[in-house]
Amino acid sequence: FDSQNDRLSDLQHWFQQPQMDSTLSTFVVGDFNESHRGMYAGKAIAWLEGSMGMRDAIDQFAPNIPTWEWPLPLSFKLQACFDHIFYKVDEWVCYDAQVIREGASDHFAVMGVFGVKSKEGQ
Repeated sequence: FDSQNDRLSDLQHWFQQPQMDSTLSTFVVGDFNESHRGMYAGKAIAWLEGSMGMRDAIDQFAPNIPTWEWPLPLSFKLQACFDHIFYKVDEWVCYDAQVIREGASDHFAVMGVFGVKSKEGQ
């Protein structure tokens, strides 16, 4: 089962909606079920970074910290970086982003601290 094309198609569809005013700042956040590298590397992430000029704050500040974890028998577990905070690099500067590895969910919270990018660059 592979839903990479579906995730990419969904994102492209949402960005074409009338309420997606290109004059307003946009953040794209959440569980993508794909990551930047490895066996879960995905097309939606590549499109956001390549075509939309966005950057993932979690990959920028915490690239090797899993945001998802699933326990298996015998103390094994699956882990991946599936949750992301994408922002427009020409509009925002990210000062920090982290994965909060607490709680009962299989996904951990992600948090970012942003500021408006000034005309001088920061």
